[in-house]
Amino acid sequence: MLSPHEELREIRMMVERLEISGRLCFDHFINLAYKTVLGIVWLFKQDYDGYKMPEERVKVLEIIDSGLKIDESLYVRVEELSELSAI
Repeated sequence: MLSPHEELREIRMMVERLEISGRLCFDHFINLAYKTVLGIVWLFKQDYDGYKMPEERVKVLEIIDSGLKIDESLYVRVEELSELSAI
């Protein structure tokens, strides 16, 4: 299983190479999320609108870069998701 930073680097490579005009959505519950004092924060928008490509490619890459700056220990592990009360 990939670490959060490995997953982000893999997503980054994909986004850099995407040649689509459409929307890229991160609408699955197990997408990257991290813990803050206020609760769980998903790194990407969790909706069906997603990010318009290629117009928002830079925005997605910036989100990925900010995610790479977050300590991996703060990311929610898949095993922890079943314990969240937000389900």
